Amino acid sequence: MLKREYIELPDSVLKIGGQAFFRQKCLKQIRIPHSVTAIGSEAFRLCDSLVQVNTGQNSISKIGQRAFDKCGSLKHFTGELKVDHIEDYTFRGCSALEKIVIASPLQSIGQYAFAGCADLRIIYVGKGTLSYSIGLNAFLDCERMHFPTAKHWKK
Repeated sequence: MLKREYIELPDSVLKIGGQAFFRQKCLKQIRIPHSVTAIGSEAFRLCDSLVQVNTGQNSISKIGQRAFDKCGSLKHFTGELKVDHIEDYTFRGCSALEKIVIASPLQSIGQYAFAGCADLRIIYVGKGTLSYSIGLNAFLDCERMHFPTAKHWKK
């Protein structure tokens, strides 16, 4: 079992597979290199000590379902997401999460994607917009969440 608090993945990594770090209780920080384009389903699910994910100038174009589900300590997700879809349950239960930066046109946000992210700020930069759909209970229990202004929505 992995017993490291900080992991810096090498630039040779292209994808983080499904359940790669599932339920790693000691993991507090991870640096994901620019070479990674995909994070698999449940890759970090139930990593309840995870506080920081640094993606830097990354080109992550896919994050699988439940990738960060129930990472209740996750506070800092740095970098810009360049995904088309936020899948179902992706950040559900990340109650400490402060912000997500989206830098590409976003087609949809899945069901329960951000449920329980009470203080989350979603920030669109560049061509980031939401143009298609928001799933069932995508923002359940997000009482103080800050959402982008209407000028960011495609008409």
